[in-house]
Amino acid sequence: PASPPDSPFDWAVLRGDIDRLRDYLNNDDIDAARLFERLRQPLSEIAAEATARLATEIDNYAFDRARVELDAVIATLPA
Repeated sequence: PASPPDSPFDWAVLRGDIDRLRDYLNNDDIDAARLFERLRQPLSEIAAEATARLATEIDNYAFDRARVELDAVIATLPA
């Protein structure tokens, strides 16, 4: 299955969007902010504190620091 049975997320789609967000952050692309707004809720349910820090860094356009926080979120994702 694409996601665990008790999960409301399609993990394949979510991982693809996270990869795209990382690409945007790597390229200092302003589209990172728009994509993050779509991802904020599911990421908050997975890793609330790291997502809050990620939001702060993206809001401040501190994309280098945002990548560090995104990596923290990624580390909490199911395998």
